[in-house]
Amino acid sequence: MQKTKYFQLNKPQLSDFANIEEAINPSMDIIDTKLKELSDGKIDANSGAIADINMPPAWVEQIIVSDLNQIEAKRSIKGILSALIAGLRYVHNYFKSTKIVQLRANMFNGTAPYVARIDIAGIKAGDTPIISHKLQDGLTDIGTIKGAWKAYSCIDKIETYDGYMLVKCFRKKPQQDIWLMAKGG
Repeated sequence: MQKTKYFQLNKPQLSDFANIEEAINPSMDIIDTKLKELSDGKIDANSGAIADINMPPAWVEQIIVSDLNQIEAKRSIKGILSALIAGLRYVHNYFKSTKIVQLRANMFNGTAPYVARIDIAGIKAGDTPIISHKLQDGLTDIGTIKGAWKAYSCIDKIETYDGYMLVKCFRKKPQQDIWLMAKGG
């Protein structure tokens, strides 16, 4: 069994009989470590070192994963590698996707709990995006920044649905328009 050039992943040849536990599991540990480094910013997400894997056509089936539940047990090494690569591409693209949305104070209903709906193209009910605040570029006014932080602190819960999310404030209604970043989805 050969090893890959960069990450020393196990690379079964067409003539090899590969035991999944011995051939694939050590490679999965290496891939897991590299994905952790990617998420921690230790490697460049734009280089495509993990997501843009090029393998010989004999080894890879063209599989596109749009939901991680599509990765199932495969009977062949080719099927396993194809599903693994497609899954890595899906996860990589999922977390590269960042959407910036405006949350207007007048979007909330008038009584507690205060709820506002924000339409976000591509978000699904099962998604769990990372939501954070976003100050406008070039914003330096201390009063506006302080008001934005007060508005951010009002947010108690965010629920995702197909095509939109609900921002819920149980304690207090935001008094200022703010921007949110949704990473993933």
